[in-house]
Amino acid sequence: MKHWLGVALLSVFSLSSLGFSSQNSLASTLEAVRLKFGAPSLAATVVKNGAVLESAAVGERAIGSKVAVQLGDMYQLGSLSKSFTATLIAKLVEQKLLGWDTTLEEVFSDQKMLLAYRKVTIQEILFHVAGFAANVEDSAVYSWELEPQKARAMYLEKALNQTPEARQMVAYSNIGFVVASLAAEKVTGKKWENLIREYIFAPLELKNCAFGTRFPVLTQPHGHQQVGKTVMAVSPELPNGNSNVLFGADGIRCSLPDLGKYLLAHLNGENGTSGIVSSQSFKYLHQPRANAGQGIYAALGWFIFPDGAIWHNGSNTLNFAEMIIFPKANLAIGIATNSPIDLGAAVTEAAMAAIINWLPR
Repeated sequence: MKHWLGVALLSVFSLSSLGFSSQNSLASTLEAVRLKFGAPSLAATVVKNGAVLESAAVGERAIGSKVAVQLGDMYQLGSLSKSFTATLIAKLVEQKLLGWDTTLEEVFSDQKMLLAYRKVTIQEILFHVAGFAANVEDSAVYSWELEPQKARAMYLEKALNQTPEARQMVAYSNIGFVVASLAAEKVTGKKWENLIREYIFAPLELKNCAFGTRFPVLTQPHGHQQVGKTVMAVSPELPNGNSNVLFGADGIRCSLPDLGKYLLAHLNGENGTSGIVSSQSFKYLHQPRANAGQGIYAALGWFIFPDGAIWHNGSNTLNFAEMIIFPKANLAIGIATNSPIDLGAAVTEAAMAAIINWLPR
């Protein structure tokens, strides 16, 4: 997660230099951005004043395919999945199956682990100060040939016995969120995917959300890779992106209207309305906790900007997504593209600025 959102560090409501008119539709605004950057497709959702204001999707499921994306198409959310995992943990805390200060040795009492990890708490994991590195160094755990649950058990063993980073400093970590998802599995006896379905997808009626990167060709947006200046579609019927071992840190795909419902739940929670978790739990998730640099603070599954915006982005290297909540403006925006990571970061940041210009004043 190297791409801090440039527009959020500016006075976002005064951006007017990109030439997009509020007279355009959201779809035409997105299409102008997509064409400018040569992205395969681009989708967005806008939440304002207690409702999903509008969602749109433009472009192709695979570049050059001439198969248009649909509004219900599911985009890979990458590390936006971390927010879903943190929200799931909040639900389990409310059910007293976990506590924010539950330690790893309490959850994984039968698991060999380095002394440095034994007193690490669940909430420290969720704002990236647990001492975990970004990723497990042993490439064997990422093999697509391994049965997913076996791979995740191997991942946990490696993660808890890998040399830690410095504690109490924000070190962005996929490991931490995989471990958190495995803690949820341990205390419930249910797979992370089923817990997400039960506690987030079902109550929010997110009917166009799923897991993983594999599906029949051209039925959903394909991921893309970039070789030189050429952007090429990747087959979704073959292993691609991140392996399922990273579920919890990655793994969710959703339509943008459904992502809008999820953002609305968090926005309403921040504004005092309970939903899939209590308003108190939503606010606890959004509380800034540790300095991540540039005036940005890590929260639980989110990052908080100096103006109070609540943000995260994500990529599985073949796709890119971004979401931001502006509590003071009662506004949230989600954006996704099936563009590779660097192109995706540029496209979503330009789209964010364009959408802010597009919004009715």
